[in-house]
Amino acid sequence: MVPSSVFESFLVLNGMRQGGVLSPLLYNLYVDDLNLHLAQTGVGCFIGGFCFDNLSYADDLVILAPTVAALNHLLSICNEFASANDILLNTAKTQCMVFIPRGTPLKHIPMAWLSGVSLSFIGSYKYLGFTVAPTLSDELHVKALSRSLCCTANLLIQDQPIGKFSLASPGLPFQTIEPRRRKKMEDSFNLIC
Repeated sequence: MVPSSVFESFLVLNGMRQGGVLSPLLYNLYVDDLNLHLAQTGVGCFIGGFCFDNLSYADDLVILAPTVAALNHLLSICNEFASANDILLNTAKTQCMVFIPRGTPLKHIPMAWLSGVSLSFIGSYKYLGFTVAPTLSDELHVKALSRSLCCTANLLIQDQPIGKFSLASPGLPFQTIEPRRRKKMEDSFNLIC
């Protein structure tokens, strides 16, 4: 870091500054018309009488559709909007997920297309830190949090000086833990409880 330095300005011709405070707001303003175009179709998943066709957060967009045909229709609207507004859609990072009731066999699924590219279907997806499963169960997410807790606890336990508190937990050896590290473990544990 150079104190009291002034750098030459430069022009940004496209894209958003990664991590910029205004970037999410500017992005949402820029693509707001896309949300309107999608909503005008009346195609989406209906929950409590409301049609949900997309979820947006910063530059993440999730399209919701009741069928692959409806998904392809909504994706074609995204394609048209992107072309008209000089937006590049990253087909390499775009994936599809089919939600099915638990125990229902999954039959042949038609292809979904974006920018002329066939999209892949996946078995789970992490969206805004939450692992989404095809059955809408939170089991995968809870398992991931539990693994994270165990890893954090094991890191805190390693090379411990003898302290005042002890922690016994299934899968973890009985260890003596100093109060500062015990507090960190309790905070980690409380994240999943």
